[in-house]
Amino acid sequence: MNVDELPQNLRFSNIKEELILFAAEQQQRIGVEDRLLASSEIIESVIGKYKKMQHDQVKRSFTGMLPGLSAALSDFSMDTVKKAIDSTPTKKVWRWIKEKVGKSVHAKRKEFHKIAREEEQK
Repeated sequence: MNVDELPQNLRFSNIKEELILFAAEQQQRIGVEDRLLASSEIIESVIGKYKKMQHDQVKRSFTGMLPGLSAALSDFSMDTVKKAIDSTPTKKVWRWIKEKVGKSVHAKRKEFHKIAREEEQK
């Protein structure tokens, strides 16, 4: 079914226009050489790789391991990855994660519950 074949009403028209505008804006951000996930099989494969990585590193947060997932999905040579690991101190990686990625959902949830408990005790 084409979008234009859907029933017309004011609410739907507004949402339709917003979605079309959003898609057009996102399209402008895509470079010719960019790779995009475009099928559920690819996404499921990525999630499977991530779960394996997470299982191997059970003490790491989901958010903090995202740079590792990016490396696992790249097509860098083992030599390039080894050089990057050897030349980058762990503290620098964690600082980058803190600055660029931010707190994990789990960390935010723990912080929220701590504040809520403190408020209850007042």
